Amino acid sequence: MCAEKIEELTDSNATQEASSNAKPKSAWGPALTVIVLLPAISFVLSEFVLFPRLQDRFEQAVGKINMTEVSSTNAPTAESEGNVTGEKTTYEIKDIMSNIGSEATGQVRYARISFVLEGQGDSFPDLMKQNEARFIDATLDVFSALSLEDLNNPNVKNIVKSQLLQRFEEALGSKRIENLFFSQFVIK
Repeated sequence: MCAEKIEELTDSNATQEASSNAKPKSAWGPALTVIVLLPAISFVLSEFVLFPRLQDRFEQAVGKINMTEVSSTNAPTAESEGNVTGEKTTYEIKDIMSNIGSEATGQVRYARISFVLEGQGDSFPDLMKQNEARFIDATLDVFSALSLEDLNNPNVKNIVKSQLLQRFEEALGSKRIENLFFSQFVIK
């Protein structure tokens, strides 16, 4: 029995020496595999999967934008309805009366305004005449929104002018009016 135990011990020592004499497994093998394979896999995925998908989406977006531009250029606008090139023409709107300020404070002032609109094209005066009621309404809105403090501003005419031009463009749906000149601007 002891002899058997001794043989087992010598056999186990021999296997340990044999395993220690064998080359140990290196950790560099898997690391090198990852270092080489990972960039290759990334390149293949990006080149053949990701970039083609992005390019398709980009082309679809550009196609939609181009289709929108084509449809908007084919749509009739106020500019294409009449001759917008040519000599400058004017249209005058006279004697608009509006209240300024608050009736609650008892300080109500009145404005009397006349102005000339300038634009280009033969159809400009006709277009202005068709929209005169809109222009008068917009003018009344702008002046009724002014406060008494606004009247003390030295640039009140310029402020009112820019607001009127903006409101007139909204009423027309396009920029046909090139300039606005006050022929009368009286506040009492």
